[in-house]
Amino acid sequence: MTDDSKREQHKNRSSRRASRTRQRLLDAALLVFGDRGVDACTVEDITERADLGKGTFYRHFEDKATLIRVLLEMAVAQLLERMTMRREKIRTLAEVIDHIVQAHITFYMDFSTTYAFLLQNQLAARSRRGTPIAGEEPILRYIGAIEAQLAASLPHPSDPATLKMAACGLAGWIAGFFTVGGLALGREALAASAGQLRMMAANGVTAYLATTHGAEPARQSA
Repeated sequence: MTDDSKREQHKNRSSRRASRTRQRLLDAALLVFGDRGVDACTVEDITERADLGKGTFYRHFEDKATLIRVLLEMAVAQLLERMTMRREKIRTLAEVIDHIVQAHITFYMDFSTTYAFLLQNQLAARSRRGTPIAGEEPILRYIGAIEAQLAASLPHPSDPATLKMAACGLAGWIAGFFTVGGLALGREALAASAGQLRMMAANGVTAYLATTHGAEPARQSA
């Protein structure tokens, strides 16, 4: 093996080791955030859960806010991938809302800890403070994706403020439902009631857009 090959092999091993360490910190942060909340959690809490030193943390992240931003970017990317609908498949508003809610249900079932961190904590924190929070851009991208799908299903252009209100209302309703439903019903019961959940969301959003846009409310079967 040549010296160049040895150096390349060592570089690859170091890169894989750094990637595993970074993921340990992200995984530990999610667990600690779930236990103590984002605001109460410290860098020391994260490194203790990951069984790593603070110096290691700061080699990978500038501060806790940077780590939060990375987690949000990852979670939003995962959720948007499930929400993506090819344009030729977009039909009625009710079907689009049904698709959006179903994407959230499957995401919650597969990544319940991530989902809780992304929506239940960060959206609530944004609402309470009324000021920008760390990682706001991914949240706005998430809301924007819902807006775009709602807009694509409407027969006529709608007022941007109305669409944003509908998107925020749908996202907030879903987050709130999973917050309460996850505690009161449990994950299995939530999954079993997916049809009713989609129906409630579709009826609510279509009724709102009908009263503000003049459209006929879409009929949604159970």
